[in-house]
Amino acid sequence: MIEIKRIRSADEGGAVLLECEFTDADIVFRDGREVKHRGILLLPEQYAEIRPKKGPVTNEQFGLLADADAKCRALRAGRRLLGYGSNSASQIALKLRHKGYSREAAEYAGARMR
Repeated sequence: MIEIKRIRSADEGGAVLLECEFTDADIVFRDGREVKHRGILLLPEQYAEIRPKKGPVTNEQFGLLADADAKCRALRAGRRLLGYGSNSASQIALKLRHKGYSREAAEYAGARMR
């Protein structure tokens, strides 16, 4: 089972952090290590759209949250890239892809940078 344990404001109100916990059956592995907790970072508009609540979530719901988390993190990374100089939306997306973000998350961030 996957459960949202805590929901709180992050990044001075610029994001919402969901603290999730996995039971033994749902433990995931990252780099060969067991992961029992995961933070999901959402933009306020993603949070308003998805409306997650504390308590158990299905694998499908968690998949939606994980996709939103990837987009939020890509957007934040794209904003940091802008701090290094002027980049077009497509350059931001390309740089994010090179940093390991999915095509969908990188394109989302690039489009939001316009």
